[in-house]
Amino acid sequence: MSTRSRAPKNGSGSAASVETSTVGDDRGASHVQEMEPATYLLDAMARMHHAVFQIGTDRLRPWGITLSSYAALRALDRRPDLTLGQLARRCFVKPQTMTRMVS
Repeated sequence: MSTRSRAPKNGSGSAASVETSTVGDDRGASHVQEMEPATYLLDAMARMHHAVFQIGTDRLRPWGITLSSYAALRALDRRPDLTLGQLARRCFVKPQTMTRMVS
């Protein structure tokens, strides 16, 4: 269960939103956990990244390629003249990882 509340105004004069959620512990009891706005945003971004990655992986499974391989193929389709290092940077992986991906 999740609720959104307004926190008191901070030093900059703007109000900060705080997410609270009820979380069960190992004994079955519940407690309220508050998250700072930046923490809540990072958590939401991580959950979104995981969901997008999972959807991409599921859709590419019939062709036997990974999301990383697909990203590399798309980059090479747009720019076939990329060096291995440039391709690695565009795909957010290390050059050593890209070498393994293309070999």
